Amino acid sequence: MQFNEIVGFKLNSGIKAVLQSIAYYPFHLHTHVLEVLCVLDGKFRISDCAHDHILSYGDVYFFNNRDPHKIEKLEPNGILLTVYIDLAHYKPFFEDFKDGDYDITTMPYFICDSFHYEDKYTLDIKYLRFLLAKIYTEYAGPRPSDFRLETMGKELLSHILQHYQNYSYSKIEDGKYIIIRHKDSENYPSRYERIYRIIDFIYDHFKEKITLEQVAKQEFLTASYLSVYIKKTSGLSFSEILSIARCEEAEKLLSATDKTVEQIASEAGFANRSNLTIQFRKWFRKTPAQYRKSIRADLQRTNTVRYDNFDYEFSKKIINLYLDEY
Repeated sequence: MQFNEIVGFKLNSGIKAVLQSIAYYPFHLHTHVLEVLCVLDGKFRISDCAHDHILSYGDVYFFNNRDPHKIEKLEPNGILLTVYIDLAHYKPFFEDFKDGDYDITTMPYFICDSFHYEDKYTLDIKYLRFLLAKIYTEYAGPRPSDFRLETMGKELLSHILQHYQNYSYSKIEDGKYIIIRHKDSENYPSRYERIYRIIDFIYDHFKEKITLEQVAKQEFLTASYLSVYIKKTSGLSFSEILSIARCEEAEKLLSATDKTVEQIASEAGFANRSNLTIQFRKWFRKTPAQYRKSIRADLQRTNTVRYDNFDYEFSKKIINLYLDEY
């Protein structure tokens, strides 16, 4: 099992759509690929970076570019519809999405947490499921058209960009955090422009010694005002967002390379190994060495991808239901 897994796109449209009953899929990630998961039946536990979630019928979830994730079926009847989107293929179509300075392969972070709000029947999620079902029906048909699939892919990404980009961090029990979607943000986009600009800057420069004062100067604000603004708008402080950005980079290096913890600490922007260990334990509940060990154990040959048989005709009925519900 390769940690950095390549998605085989057999068509030129940069789309892949499959129906599966995944019993177990060890930790892996995809580069420049957005993986969209839709539960047609049963329940699944997904592990996305440091978070575990339970998905059930109708839930949709996004595994973002280079996000390590794992999938485990919790009920015998579990069925998933998965759509993979090659973001590198669609990059030229969205370069002008934000004033001509936008890279869909690296910049966007999409969040769909219908399981959190239990709002899987809102219009935007119904339309999302409709698009996924539409893509699968075309892809699995006797003569899939690259032109039609590419058109659907652009429509799907446009919908996701409009409704699933705005989020904040929320602290839950024992100091853990989750990322939640702002459902009203499409009606008030300007309210969130500054905070995402700041978060993007932090993620672009986390390897450097950036400070709150530096960001405040760029935003023409005082450091004290910016500190309150970041906490109120994002749910975390400036230093916490910087810590998350560095820890997420460390997570990927721990998983996908053989570099030492000291090397990873330096590359991720930490002062030393001790500083990385303290911050990493805060977000991942494990030391870097413990996390690497757990990932490597999950990738052992005995933990290969496992699939089960499923009722294909029943799956088609659910697909048709999604096509009819919007």
